[in-house]
Amino acid sequence: MVGNLLFFGIGGLALLLLGAWGLRSAGRLSAVDGWDVESREHRRGVLRRGGISCTVVGALFLVVAVASIFLSPSGE
Repeated sequence: MVGNLLFFGIGGLALLLLGAWGLRSAGRLSAVDGWDVESREHRRGVLRRGGISCTVVGALFLVVAVASIFLSPSGE
């Protein structure tokens, strides 16, 4: 139980924070000199989708971590 809590809790928190940072920083990270506007917009969209994916997966990991506390057998 503790292993699940640590793995899913720490992993979920890390992914959640990484996703939030990616969403906030997508505009700055996509600003590459020499790229046209269309390429920058495409890159910004890709970075935002990645940030959303990390946020969703991180939130699911945290839900699993909390659920593992309540769903674990009382003997562990």
